[in-house]
Amino acid sequence: MHCRPVVWITSAIISMGVCPIALSQDCHLVQTEDFETPDTLFEYTPINVPYVVQDDSASHTGAHALRVNPSTCPSSCFDDNALDLVHTFDEPVMLLGVELWAREASTTGSAWGGKIRVGHDAGWALDFWGIVDNNDPTTGEWQHKYVPIGVISSHANIRVWDITNRSTIWLDDITLYYSTTSCGLADLAPPCGVLDFSDVLAFLVAFAGQQVFADLAPSDGVFDFSDVIGYLNAFDAGCP
Repeated sequence: MHCRPVVWITSAIISMGVCPIALSQDCHLVQTEDFETPDTLFEYTPINVPYVVQDDSASHTGAHALRVNPSTCPSSCFDDNALDLVHTFDEPVMLLGVELWAREASTTGSAWGGKIRVGHDAGWALDFWGIVDNNDPTTGEWQHKYVPIGVISSHANIRVWDITNRSTIWLDDITLYYSTTSCGLADLAPPCGVLDFSDVLAFLVAFAGQQVFADLAPSDGVFDFSDVIGYLNAFDAGCP
């Protein structure tokens, strides 16, 4: 487990006339769990699902990942067969988003046995059905997922299901993005807690560099005009 501030320093984008923007080290923060040590960011609550925190059979980076073994449920049992991961912040924060890498291997050659849900204090933000979109689900490929959230929360929650008792699921490099201000997804540049043109410029830099903060609507790894609209909506919402 390691923690670091988010600092974006990019080269100038000449075509846009945008100068480099750096995020404040004081109010835009990151915590990443890579499962390389037993001391992890999360508390684990298994419900009829065995798991290994430091599995060495597969990893996205490093030597270890979290492995969720097949459940004991024949099919479609959902909450009765799941593993909950919960991180508790020291105080309520603006939870900006959750990024993770996931891999699924199925004994039946189908990648629809696994599901991941990401959420916060007020509920679940997004579900991932069929974790792996690949050509060989029996071995599984690592897939990148990012969920923009933008709400005040004391917790970051992840739930993993094996719905068909035939899938093994791995998670690795889980990153929590959060802020000490309440201005949400649009507050990307200092002064923190204030939305102004510097935040718009920071978004343009992030969008051009395909940073996860710019993948907003929906979060699908595709950077297009819908992400620009998503940012403008967040900016228009202002600071609560």
